[in-house]
Amino acid sequence: SDRISPFIRRKLYGEGVDPLVRQAFDVLAGWLVFKDGAAPSSLRGLVAPAFTAKAVASMRERIRTLTVELIAAAPRNTEFDLRAAVTMPLPSIVIAEMLGVPPDDRALFQHWSELVAFVVSAGMDDPRRYEHAGQGMRALVRYFQGLIVRYEKAPEDNLISALIRARDESDSLSEAELIATCTLILFGGHETTANLIANGVLALLRHPQELALLRDGAVEPQKAVEELLRYDGPGKAVVRLVREDMEFGGQRMTAGQRVFLVLASANHDPQAFTDPDRLDLRREQVKHLAFAIGGHICMGAPLARLE
Repeated sequence: SDRISPFIRRKLYGEGVDPLVRQAFDVLAGWLVFKDGAAPSSLRGLVAPAFTAKAVASMRERIRTLTVELIAAAPRNTEFDLRAAVTMPLPSIVIAEMLGVPPDDRALFQHWSELVAFVVSAGMDDPRRYEHAGQGMRALVRYFQGLIVRYEKAPEDNLISALIRARDESDSLSEAELIATCTLILFGGHETTANLIANGVLALLRHPQELALLRDGAVEPQKAVEELLRYDGPGKAVVRLVREDMEFGGQRMTAGQRVFLVLASANHDPQAFTDPDRLDLRREQVKHLAFAIGGHICMGAPLARLE
């Protein structure tokens, strides 16, 4: 899973490297999703309690209130950008509140995260993506450094205060790891969920019969969410490096090569799903890979499902 460190060694040493770009990738190298071995397990142990189904359930009414407010504020009787008006702000506000970001700073917070997203999501349409990511990450690092100082002096009921407390009690978390974890939670906590909701609404608009089932109460929302995750989830693929020479499906792969594990393809596997390319909210036993599986399964899955 660690493909950032090799990239830093190969591309970001020597003269002419933008220090902001190097800083951005140094922070990314500290993300749990780019770590192998025992390191992710210990870090996940510190963060995971905030994202259990039980912990997330307590946020249900707050999320419901935010959703109603955002929809009420959207334009009426005209076209509008659902993603900008509803699906981006909702998870962004939720994760900001969890971390302890003051309300007045949320717009900046979201902007910086979007700059970093160009390289995390492998977006190739911006020729200045590394420069933008460097600028966004520098701003995020400085901002989190300020928040850490603030909550070291006056802890509150938020995730940053909890991580500071865990660091002080066990001495197992450096400031760099603390900042890397905060930036990962920020990014993972709103970008993918925003796209899940937008993709889900689009799928329902394209399948009015399925939308009618949901509106009429013929399908439980929780069940519909699982099918929407399978049908057009936000994470299409994950990237890995080949550890050793091997063959899979008749294809030779050599150590160090990049491979794309296409979750979206698995979720449309005809051996696993009947008529897999059809949206069916009443589909039984939807065992999808939208949140991946194993050691890197998405920690925020309960929060994403609730939102």
